[in-house]
Amino acid sequence: MLGVHHDGMIFNAIHPTSNIQHPTSNIQHSTFNIQHSIFDIRYSIFTPMLVYLTRHGQTISNADDRVAGSLDVDLSDAGRTQAERLASAVSHFTFDAVFTSQLDRTIQTVRPLLRRSGTPHVSLSELNEINLGCLEGRFRDERDPEAAAMWAQRQAALATFRPPGGESFSDLQKRVRRALATIRYIAAQGVILIVGHRNVNRALLSELLAMPLVDALEFRPRANRLVKLTDNFTQSTSPLVEVFKITDHGKLQLDNKSGRLLHECRSLG
Repeated sequence: MLGVHHDGMIFNAIHPTSNIQHPTSNIQHSTFNIQHSIFDIRYSIFTPMLVYLTRHGQTISNADDRVAGSLDVDLSDAGRTQAERLASAVSHFTFDAVFTSQLDRTIQTVRPLLRRSGTPHVSLSELNEINLGCLEGRFRDERDPEAAAMWAQRQAALATFRPPGGESFSDLQKRVRRALATIRYIAAQGVILIVGHRNVNRALLSELLAMPLVDALEFRPRANRLVKLTDNFTQSTSPLVEVFKITDHGKLQLDNKSGRLLHECRSLG
């Protein structure tokens, strides 16, 4: 069933115009009809979905330079501060839904926002970070020479490299497409926030902007960035794309440098 968190609880999302549950059943139990503005009639069929995309806050693995991948790791103290700043930065927005992976670091990142807003929260396993197999939990520097060498191989061939027991970017992109289909089913022409992972967000940008993955991999925004874009799936014109920095004071500041980088990556395709 499709897991929807609301007021601290987890429910199934059922399409409001039918009694048939969404077919991508992979999450939790109980039944709930979403009566918020996700399906509100104020949205025209011609209105594209508006997406805000960001990455989870710093984790204890990030701070220690360990490979996390699909492992479940907590936010560091710095990451929890970043989560509070995100909540402040978007406090004036009205989101129809917030989407995360099922990994704790994304859920912990949206928790301050959900406490303030009560926005429906959907967690999708298809948005989990790429599985890096035998590299997960290991240092990527001289403390683990074997892992460091394999990490260097991966960095040299990001689009195709598959570590033993893990996923390639091609594998990741396939499940991100499934996640995006679910998001489009739920959110229609709504305004949504997706809190994902570094590699998942690259795959999402590739899909949302109709950009070749190899080009999306070139976009590496710094931490505390929020990307705003319209969903290319619903319109024929070039999507709106803006990148904002989330400041230390919990404000949004237009980041022209990252925005230019993303536009340059799009132009490669």
